Amino acid sequence: MGLNFLFYSLIFSYMPRWLSLAERRTCNPHVEGSNPSRGYLKVIDGVVERLVLYANSSCSTLKFLISHILSWGVYLLLIPYTFVRVGTIVDNSLNLYLSHTLILNPIHMKILGTAITLLGLILIIYTAWCQHTRGKGTPFYLQPTKKLVVSGPYKYVRNPMSLGIILFYYGISITITSPTMFFILNPCYIILTVLYLKLVEEKELETRFKEEYVKYKSEVPMLVPKLPLSFNNRDNVP
Repeated sequence: MGLNFLFYSLIFSYMPRWLSLAERRTCNPHVEGSNPSRGYLKVIDGVVERLVLYANSSCSTLKFLISHILSWGVYLLLIPYTFVRVGTIVDNSLNLYLSHTLILNPIHMKILGTAITLLGLILIIYTAWCQHTRGKGTPFYLQPTKKLVVSGPYKYVRNPMSLGIILFYYGISITITSPTMFFILNPCYIILTVLYLKLVEEKELETRFKEEYVKYKSEVPMLVPKLPLSFNNRDNVP
């Protein structure tokens, strides 16, 4: 399935068109196509079309290797490294520590953070394995899954890879006790991820898998698993 940094890169590729459209609006607000919502929808539709084209392209070993190298490199190395660096710089300059805001000592913070980091990493690896073995694809848009995966972690959330990455980042922020990463950088990442999933990936999957995905989408939550509630199933006690 497509990764959201493709979305951001394509947004920048459409930037000249946006600037041209903005200039046309300034010169003539009644010009055809000057409706902001139309321009926005065209950009989204263009991104979705490109993702569908990549999904329908042939598979190859080279694409498989590039997809995994870029996926793991960006999401498990580049982004967390950047977050840690930025968070550390800001925290040190303002003398902030996450242990000041949570009722845990530093040792307990590191234990909790490491556990959450490992949980996220396990979920990421398990999801990638399901995408490869059951979906015949990778997390990267160059070689996305050819089949809709609805088993394994996908039984509980539609985006277990994103959930695993979020847990991974939050685990790191707790381990290094960084308030900046915990309260600012990670939430910003979640917002961008949800926007991408709602605006681009869901449309792409609906285009490719049609009613199969629509039905799956209606039954399984996006990121937060449904808690098993047994209260409604309790036998009436006399």
